[in-house]
Amino acid sequence: KTKTVGMLASERVNFARNYIMKNTMTEFINISVLSKECITILETSSDILKFSMDNLIKNLIVHSDIKFEDYPFIVPTEKRVENKLSSLVNELKECGSARTADLAIRHWNKYMTELGTQLNLIYVLYSIDTTNKAYKKARERSDELSPLIAKYSTDFTKILVKAKYRKDLEAKYGKYLFQLYDCQIKTFDDKIMNEIMENNKLCAKYDEIMGGAQIEFRGQIYNLSQLGKFTTDKDRETRREACIAFDKWLGEHEQEIGEVYDKMVHVRDTMAKKLGYKNFVELGYLEMSRTDYNAKMVKKYREQISEIVVPIDRKSV
Repeated sequence: KTKTVGMLASERVNFARNYIMKNTMTEFINISVLSKECITILETSSDILKFSMDNLIKNLIVHSDIKFEDYPFIVPTEKRVENKLSSLVNELKECGSARTADLAIRHWNKYMTELGTQLNLIYVLYSIDTTNKAYKKARERSDELSPLIAKYSTDFTKILVKAKYRKDLEAKYGKYLFQLYDCQIKTFDDKIMNEIMENNKLCAKYDEIMGGAQIEFRGQIYNLSQLGKFTTDKDRETRREACIAFDKWLGEHEQEIGEVYDKMVHVRDTMAKKLGYKNFVELGYLEMSRTDYNAKMVKKYREQISEIVVPIDRKSV
């Protein structure tokens, strides 16, 4: 707010997009569960209405009467989350038809919408200020909840996948949803809960390093997101200088970034092998819900880029 005083709304939006970490801007908040009528009208197989962080920030800026601080800062507790998720899983277990299961699914989605919003707001606040102790503590608590949420989500999904009324639900929600469920089931087991928690800690550490970047460029100090606009500037010299400044900062922090990366590779490799995969590549594709292509197809695509596109690009330079 203090850095955008006097700016037009459109200028403030662009400033925010450059100021906040890119991975945060691409996150979504689940804000509602669509009714059956809405699903029919929109011709969608999903009953979750999502709102991108980019749009959230844009609306907060354009509609200044809505203040970010008005959104409640709630840090979910493990006990409450586990009690609620356990109750919702038990509700689904008692269902004997698609009709009753549909109601249980709506109850599940409603709570996950609420929980997801709380967690995403924590990530946004931490992304904005990685030095804030309260936000950092909240991020750590949220990361600790991740394996617990994954466990109950998988339990819930397994019931749906194996249900005798699965075909009835597929007719209503679409087969693609159950393809995603099949992927989800293959990515989790209780035996990797410790690795999930460790991976979350490493991701948080990486975000802390990158989010805390202070890079000197032409007499001013910028974080990585702010520097980004200079690396894509129309002026070639500006882009070059900005990239040199970024590279210099990376060199100064190479060791700590490298240590986090190395640990992350080993943790993810352990997760994959515990689940029975050769390496994290297989697990990674499942985590990204890749149902329509695989690593072999991507390898072929890259080969085609090298054989066809690269020669054309070289000729044009």
